Amino acid sequence: MPVVLAFLALEALIRYIPNDYSYKKNYLDDNAKNIETLILGSSHSYYGINPEYFKSTTFNASHISQSIDLDYKILQKYKDDLTKLERIVLPIDYFTFYYRLSTGVEFWRGKNYDIYYHINNSNRITDKTEILSIGLKKNIKRVKTHYLKTEESITCSKLGYGYIEIPQVSLEETGKSASLRHTYATSIDFDKNVAMLDKILKTAEDMEVEVILLTSPAYKSYVENLNSEQLKTTLVEINRLVQKYPNSRYYNFLTDNSFMDLDFRDADHLNSSGSKKLSLKLDYIIEGDSLN
Repeated sequence: MPVVLAFLALEALIRYIPNDYSYKKNYLDDNAKNIETLILGSSHSYYGINPEYFKSTTFNASHISQSIDLDYKILQKYKDDLTKLERIVLPIDYFTFYYRLSTGVEFWRGKNYDIYYHINNSNRITDKTEILSIGLKKNIKRVKTHYLKTEESITCSKLGYGYIEIPQVSLEETGKSASLRHTYATSIDFDKNVAMLDKILKTAEDMEVEVILLTSPAYKSYVENLNSEQLKTTLVEINRLVQKYPNSRYYNFLTDNSFMDLDFRDADHLNSSGSKKLSLKLDYIIEGDSLN
């Protein structure tokens, strides 16, 4: 009994530590009715799209490693509350149709959707509790860091953007490693993910909301090492679905040469200057202005 009580206490202490998931869930609970532009997606939008530069009331609901099935689940959870929503901004990148968080190397992040979003994301018991999903030592460190050192654990801005700056790492090395990590020998999740985008577009159509799809900018070392067949198949499916749903538009920024070396934190993620550039481009699109 003492051991059980100790673990329950640890679980409670961890759950009370603010984090990006609980913050964004609470923000959506309180403010969904005011959002005009909703940003979804993975780290490419978390670090790459800053709502601060949008004229419309915008919130970034992306998360690191968030796969498209989770984008759909978040949209489904809040669609009835998004009464002023006019558009969804969603990156469809090189890996999007081939990847799911539940089967990826960062599957442990899946518990955040069950615990904090109250979305039934997984049937694994480990995804229902903090203490079973992450090692004991790491969890104890999290408790000490928050309650004893009082260090901040939320890494996003008030509008959901991943604003923390880190020094730029080697663009050449990360281009090769990231492109390899994002290339899949098999396409076990491909059809399911394409169907999930179809559901997002259909949901948006029913809501009378437009969807702006984009492929995020990347440094040349990343682009040069992509598998041409995987990229081609992705682009074919995007364009097919855009043709199917008139409420959708697609913009490919993958090789946009207006993004310079200094705009990247690594080969496939933008830094604050790069995110400002991309965010302004998207806002120009939304507002009907011409791109420079």
